[in-house]
Amino acid sequence: MKNSYKVFSFEDSNQWNNDFFNATKNGDKKKVMDLLGQAKKVYLDEYFIDSSITDLNLNNKKKEEKDKILESLKKCKLVKDVVEENNSISINTASVPIKISKLSTIIPTFHFSTSNSIINKSEHRAQSISQLLSFPNKIVTGNIYGIADKSKTVSTWVEFRNHKNQEFVIFPDTNTVYNKEGFYFLKHAEPFKKISSDDIKGKGSAKINEIAGSDFELEI
Repeated sequence: MKNSYKVFSFEDSNQWNNDFFNATKNGDKKKVMDLLGQAKKVYLDEYFIDSSITDLNLNNKKKEEKDKILESLKKCKLVKDVVEENNSISINTASVPIKISKLSTIIPTFHFSTSNSIINKSEHRAQSISQLLSFPNKIVTGNIYGIADKSKTVSTWVEFRNHKNQEFVIFPDTNTVYNKEGFYFLKHAEPFKKISSDDIKGKGSAKINEIAGSDFELEI
């Protein structure tokens, strides 16, 4: 996947995304297959897993709805097992372990703006989260992929290590915290810019709350 973001232009990928969204919304299976045929690589399993995670974390699901999503995940050919423990979920795949937690459960006081006046919501959310944390972190911008390499989009997230040197990614756009390995596997992430939290300290709109590193272990 290295440097594959150079294969398709952003404009081309944006148009592909719009066409794919409309085709799936309208149930046009032929158009969907035609669009997938234009891609060099298709990530059906990864897309299914991550879209299920997004559905879980962006929406307040009732227990029976949540259980149904978890059961459907277990049927994915890439998934070996799904284990729910406390406020986290472990998805053991044939490739890498995926560990996730709901961001709003960890930081219930955080609310990002949905104002249309914000041009780059992803970057704004990541910067706000970065300054909200009391420990060192990095704001990372890069390409991520949806169902295919042709569906690339530019997004921004936050990366950090806990006191046990475990690496995590906060992806506020879907209200999710991932183990870094799981995030990069699912999103096929290709970073091209990293900024230390120290470099923007005090420049964002969020107030810094004291969240101790021990409270943010995310042993998930």
